[in-house]
Order: sequence, then C-alpha cells, then structure tokens
Amino acid sequence: MKFDLNCKLSLLITILFILLLGFVYFVKNEQYQKDLFQFIADNNFSQGNYFESSKYYKKLISMGEANQDTYKNVAISMIKIGYYDRAIEYLKKILKNNNSSEIYYALGYAYYQKAQTLDSLVIFNKSMGYLNESITLNKNNNLSYHLMGQILEHLKKFDRARIWYNKALINVSDKSELYNFIAYTYKEEGDLDNAINFYKKATDNNNKNILAYCGLGEIYGQKEDSIEAIKYYKKAIETDLEYIMPYYKIGQIYYNQKEYEQSLEWYFKALSLDKNNNIVNYYIGKVYKDINMPEKAIEYFKTSAYCGNDNAIKELREII
Repeated sequence: MKFDLNCKLSLLITILFILLLGFVYFVKNEQYQKDLFQFIADNNFSQGNYFESSKYYKKLISMGEANQDTYKNVAISMIKIGYYDRAIEYLKKILKNNNSSEIYYALGYAYYQKAQTLDSLVIFNKSMGYLNESITLNKNNNLSYHLMGQILEHLKKFDRARIWYNKALINVSDKSELYNFIAYTYKEEGDLDNAINFYKKATDNNNKNILAYCGLGEIYGQKEDSIEAIKYYKKAIETDLEYIMPYYKIGQIYYNQKEYEQSLEWYFKALSLDKNNNIVNYYIGKVYKDINMPEKAIEYFKTSAYCGNDNAIKELREII
C-alpha cells in the first residue's frame, strides 16, 4: 500500500515536472518569438521596408506587445504604404496615454497624406487642426510649421503658406529647402523676381540644392533669358550628373530657338540616362518632325506613346 502511494506520488511529481518544463519552454519560446519579431520589424522599418515592418509590428500588438513605440512605428509604416485610416487608428490609441506634440504632428501628417489622395478640403482642415495642437504643445515644432505651409500651398493660399514657412525658418540651420518652398509660392503668383531672390538664397545656403538651380533655370526660361537659364541648368547637372530634367530642359531651350542640332545633342544626353523616358522621346520626335524626318519622328513618338504619353499618340496620328 505504501509502495503504491509512493509510486503515485512519484508519478504526480514527474507529471508536474513535465508540465513545468512545458510552461518554461512556452514562456521562453514566446519571448524568443517576441524578440525575433521586434528585431525583424525594427530592421525593416529602419531600411524603409514598411510593408514588412507593419506586418511584424501587428504581430507584436496581437501578442500583447503594444507599447507606444510599436504603435507609433506601425502607424508610420501604414502611412508610408497608404493605409491612412489604420495609421490614424493606431495614433489615436497612443494619444489616450500620450498627449504629446509628436503624436499630434503624426496625426496631422496622416490626415495630410489622406487629404492629398482624396483632394478633400475637410480632411486638410482636420490635418491643420492636429498640427495646431502640436504647435500649442511645442512652439519649436518646425515640422508642424513646415507642413502647415505645405497644406496652404496645396490650397493655393500662397501668402498664408509663406507665413508658416517663415516660422519654420527660425530654428533650422539648413534653410535651403524652405527657401525653395517660399520661392515656389512666389513663382506660382507670377512674382518672378522674388522667386529668383529666394532660389538664390537657397543655393547660397546649400550649393548642392539641385531643385533651386532647376527653379532658377525655369524662371529665366520664362523671362526668355536663355543664357542665364542654361547657366543654372548646367549648375544642376554639375550637382548631380544622373538627374535627367536639366538635360532635356536645355534641349527645349535650343529647340525653341530652332537650333535643332544642339537641341538633339542635349536630348540624347538625357536619353542616355533613361532610354524609355516618355518626355525625352517625345521631344526628340518633335525635332525630327520639324526637320522633316518623319520615319525617325515615328520611331521616337512610338516609344513615348508606349510609355504613356498621349501627346505622342496625337503626333503619330497626324504623321501616319
């Protein structure tokens, strides 16, 4: 009887020990899974693989790992891949426990991206509401000032956009990007002299500002000052030899002056960077059409049309 009791006790201890081992294994294995998912999510997030990062952050949330950084990173990932409503949902969960300027800015940014997609004034206003909250909590939040300017620029309220861009200028060392935005608002209003002034400020602040050089090239082109326009487009090329736009812009200047040989020279330089570029192929087709070489024109118009240029299709119909 005593022996039977000892056997039962021994068996019970063995079972409990096996269960304990299983529990320890489960806990350790679950922790291992969490650590692995965290590593994969963070690694993909840092590399800009937002679809993958969102997938693993959501796994962590489903496992109960719902800290603020996880929610914030999954929200940013969702914004990057176009799932704005889900991003907003996650950010609002954080807001319940963290009433910070950073989170209000992120919500403003999510609504801004959604508003751009839908071209909705109501959603733009929601974005500005969250950005105002962000600024109220942190007067030095330059990102919010900057984004307010971009929204008002999108809505073509250029004078108000400049107010916010100027506020953003106060606390940044590299002001060149903001000078670009201010210059653009003046250009859109037709105030070309002020636009030139701010694009030049941008290049003074950062001599690698390729968009400012191109902006200056475009404005001098509008002013029919081809020498200055070409000078600034060439500065853009010196800044980045692989940037295609200034090459074909110079080609256009020569084309407008009916200097077809030089025009083709620059268009072909552009084409060497992207042989299927529909804009460049279209312009080359235009040159060949003008110099009465229809077969060559058709060749380039066809490539342009295949790449989605409707104007090239019209040109082909005219020739054929």
